Amino acid sequence: MTVVKAFPLVLSEDAGDYYCAHLNFLCRLFAEREETTILKNANDEALQCFLHVPGQNFDLIHKNSRKNYDGIKRLHQTISQVAGHYIELGARRIVITGYEAFMDVKWNPCAAYTDMLAEMDLIFTNKTLEVLPLSLAVDDRILKPSHSLWSMLMNFRPHAIISLGVCRGFNMVQVEVHADDRGLDMRQQRHVSNRQATRSLRRNFSGLCK
Repeated sequence: MTVVKAFPLVLSEDAGDYYCAHLNFLCRLFAEREETTILKNANDEALQCFLHVPGQNFDLIHKNSRKNYDGIKRLHQTISQVAGHYIELGARRIVITGYEAFMDVKWNPCAAYTDMLAEMDLIFTNKTLEVLPLSLAVDDRILKPSHSLWSMLMNFRPHAIISLGVCRGFNMVQVEVHADDRGLDMRQQRHVSNRQATRSLRRNFSGLCK
């Protein structure tokens, strides 16, 4: 019997200036609101993380590649470990987001994973756990307060958020600990290439990679 191993986790201080970084920043803002439902650990770290999934372990063009079948199993093991850690800290409602295909990424393992969650006999044998999987388009819609993401977060009142995006040039899962608004115009609610950061949030490890 083959044992499926989770991807190793490594800390990253630079999520870039595109939609992965924007979602990390916005979810961190949600987690740090005074009235937030996101839990914190003993080090006052919010149970919110953005994980860059290693693109080298997937075929981002051909959906039915055997490489993708194996990669999704490893991704599931990784998310199970992260979610299991959050469950130990009291989380009973977890949002898991994954980005859809974009540009030359014709098949994105992140949305493929969130799409499969409802069909898989999942994680988390804890019967009191609720998981809300969301697949997101890679465009400005996620930045709008009217987008279903934000209404779902407000209505679902999650204890933890796990966000997924693909990183093509890496073979480990990167835990993005830094969040800022580089490349993001919050007033216009849109992506702006080469825009410098005007706000940075405190580094957040959420108890991972210790």
